[in-house]
Amino acid sequence: MRYVVLTASVLSRFKEVSTKFKDVKLVVPLLAFAEAKKMGVNLDEISGDNVWIRAYSHKPPKLGGLEKHDSEAVLLAQELSATLVTDNVKVAEVASSMGVNVILLDKVLSG
Repeated sequence: MRYVVLTASVLSRFKEVSTKFKDVKLVVPLLAFAEAKKMGVNLDEISGDNVWIRAYSHKPPKLGGLEKHDSEAVLLAQELSATLVTDNVKVAEVASSMGVNVILLDKVLSG
C-alpha cells in the first residue's frame, strides 16, 4: 500500500489514523479538507511529512448519491490506485463497486 485516501468523516480522528498508517502517504482530498473545516476539525492537526492535500484531476461528479467530498475521495483513490479509508458504509459500497480497495476505519483501529 503506497497511498491511503481519507474521507472527510475520518478526519476528526486524524491522529489515530496517522498513527495506524504512519508508513504510507496519507492523501486528504481538497473537498474533504474543506468539509472538515466546516465540521470544526482542527486543521492544524492534519499535517505532516506523510500528508498530501490533493484535488481530483477533474471536477468530481456526484457518485451514487454521495456528497461531493466523498465522491472526490472515491475518485481520487481510484485515480491513485490507493486504498480508501472511511467510516461511511455507503461510501465503502460505492467505492468497492468501482474497484477501489476500502478499509472501514473502525475495523482497522480495532484490529
